[in-house]
Amino acid sequence: MKQKRLISFIGTVCVFMGALFMMTGCPTQQNPQIDSSQVKEQDEKPKPQTFTITYEFPDCTSTTGFSNDWKLKSQTAKSGEEITLAKDGSESTSGKPWKVEYVKHKDSKAIKGWSKSKNSETVDYAFGEKIKPTGNMTLYPALSKYGMGDVIDGKTVIYVRHGKKDKIQTQFLLEGTYTDYNVIGENWRYIAADVDAGKNSEKKQWSSLAKNIISSNGIGGGKENTEKILAAYSHDDETNNAAKYCKHISPNGYLPSEAEVFLIFKAIRDKKITGLPTFSQITHIGGSFSGDVAHFWTSTQHDVSNAYAINLVKDELIYSGKTERAKIKAESFVCPIIYYDDDGNVVK
Repeated sequence: MKQKRLISFIGTVCVFMGALFMMTGCPTQQNPQIDSSQVKEQDEKPKPQTFTITYEFPDCTSTTGFSNDWKLKSQTAKSGEEITLAKDGSESTSGKPWKVEYVKHKDSKAIKGWSKSKNSETVDYAFGEKIKPTGNMTLYPALSKYGMGDVIDGKTVIYVRHGKKDKIQTQFLLEGTYTDYNVIGENWRYIAADVDAGKNSEKKQWSSLAKNIISSNGIGGGKENTEKILAAYSHDDETNNAAKYCKHISPNGYLPSEAEVFLIFKAIRDKKITGLPTFSQITHIGGSFSGDVAHFWTSTQHDVSNAYAINLVKDELIYSGKTERAKIKAESFVCPIIYYDDDGNVVK
C-alpha cells in the first residue's frame, strides 16, 4: 500500500511540474534547437547591396560625330561605398574618355552638372562630386536657364557658352566650311542680339580715320574690341563711328566680333531671328554675279585701313555670310549684342 501511495505521489508531482512548465514557458527538448537557429541567424551579417548609377541625356546628341563618345557608362557601388560621379575623363559607352563638350542639347543649353530630374535647371550634384548611394539612381544633365532663340529682356539668345573653343559655319556653298573660334571671357554665359536695334540701324562708317586696333575675331571678343575702339577714337561720335553708334542705339550693347556676326547669321538661317535684315536694308547688286547684300559691321579689324563686314541676307547663295574687308570709311549696318550671366543679368 505504501508503495502504491508513493507512486501515486510521484505521478501527481510529475503532472504538477508538467503543468508548471507549460504555464511558465520553460523550454522543451526541442526549444534549445530553435533558439540556436535564431542566434545563428542574428549572428549572420546581411550581404551588402549593389547600386547602379545610370546617366541619361534626353533631347541631346553628339557634337563629335562619334555615336557613343557622348554617352556615359553606368557606374556601380556597394552600400556604404563612396563613388565619384561622372566628369570630364570618365568612361563613355565607347570605352573612350567622356567630356561634357561632346554633348549637345537640342536648344544648345549648357550642361552645368547633374540633376535628379529630367529637363531641370537644378544642379543636385556637381561633376565629379563624391557621394555614397543609398539606392539605384538615374541622373540627367542640369541645364542652363536659356537656350538658342530664347529671349532675355527683349534680346534674342544667339549663343550659349559651353567651352573654350567652338566651330561656326562661315561659308555656305556646297558642303560649307566651318571655322574654329576661341571663346573669350569668363563671366558671361549667353550672347543675345538686339534685333530691334539692328532692324532700325542706319549705315555708319567703322571709324573716322585709320588706326591699328588689336582686335579679336573670337566668340566673346566683341566686348573687349568695342572698348578698345571707344578708347582709341575718343573724338569720334555716333555719326562717324560704328562702335559709338552701337552704344547709342543699344546702351548695354557691343559691336560684335567676326564670330559673333556669324552667330547672328546662323540664328537668321535657323529662324531664331526673323525680319533681319529688313527689306529697306537690302541692296541688289547687278552684273554677272547679281545678288542681294546687307552688310553689317564686325568689331574685328583686318588691318589699319580695313575692318570686316558680313552679309546677313540668308537666301543669297553667292554673297550670304561672306566676310568683306571693307574700308573703314565705307558704310554698313550695326546689330548690337549683349552679354548675360547664368541668371540672365547683363554683363557690362
